[in-house]
Amino acid sequence: MDDDTQLIEAVLKGSRVAFQTLVEGYQYYVFTIVLRILPLREEAEEVAQDVFLKVNKTLDSFERK
Repeated sequence: MDDDTQLIEAVLKGSRVAFQTLVEGYQYYVFTIVLRILPLREEAEEVAQDVFLKVNKTLDSFERK
């Protein structure tokens, strides 16, 4: 099992630290992608935050493949 999968399993068990670690690991990647679509930094920051909120709500449907 890779590190991300272990973090996801921990998040699903309620670990806030694991979710924080996932966010920290992917925040720049997600922000960079969003910034290419939305050139206004403030909008891109808000959308990137929304991405992680959605991930947190739907992580239980993650396919572990």
